[in-house]
Amino acid sequence: MAESYFAGVGADYLNPRIERNQAGSSSFSTASESSYQYYGVLGVHMDRRKRHSFRGTYYVKNFELEAPSTRSFTQLEHDFSSYSVMYNYGGKSFDFYVEYLVDESFVFENQLVIGQFTPTLVKSSFVGVGLRFKAYSDKPHNIFSYNRMTSYRDSRGSKVSYSKGFRLTIDIAYFQQIESEELLGSEVEYSSKIKAGIQMEKGGAFSYGARINFVTENYEWANDSYSVLDFGGGVFFKINY
Repeated sequence: MAESYFAGVGADYLNPRIERNQAGSSSFSTASESSYQYYGVLGVHMDRRKRHSFRGTYYVKNFELEAPSTRSFTQLEHDFSSYSVMYNYGGKSFDFYVEYLVDESFVFENQLVIGQFTPTLVKSSFVGVGLRFKAYSDKPHNIFSYNRMTSYRDSRGSKVSYSKGFRLTIDIAYFQQIESEELLGSEVEYSSKIKAGIQMEKGGAFSYGARINFVTENYEWANDSYSVLDFGGGVFFKINY
């Protein structure tokens, strides 16, 4: 068949910080008590060489905030979601993709008394472009080598190809805001949103690896300027069937 489908699920533990960095004497930062996210992916390769593919990803995140001693928060626990739709062109050593992303961010509303804040979710949509660079080692290792097998059969017979060794992937993308909700008469304006990641993978039908990723954001709302840097990493296991 020319088309093939793929799907997956995953979960991450999060330890985020939220910083308000240009608010004069009222600046503060806070750490989250307990946070996590889980997600699902569904997609399709449009041809047998897997050069053209579409994928959709849906995230659900839970944040439980811990206020610093100098501030008090209302609504300490939040659940919010984001989703994206991506078209990907896969080359031999790089992929190019275009992604439509709908995401939510926190805005802190100052209440009637100084020092009390309500975190409010504001939805924004983005269009992003990205490049994913791929490098393969050309040496066979052992049974746990990166050994992705591709096979198909047509009227001319069958064909099987392998990729052995490690695979290294570097991913970077820039997103431009195209729409955002207003809160108390002011719109959340993103001046930049950049996502990047590094991943190393090894294995065949069963593969494993590690990845590091970060997201940096700068945006303004009302008279304040905010910046966010999310940095994380971990290990993963995959079954390629």
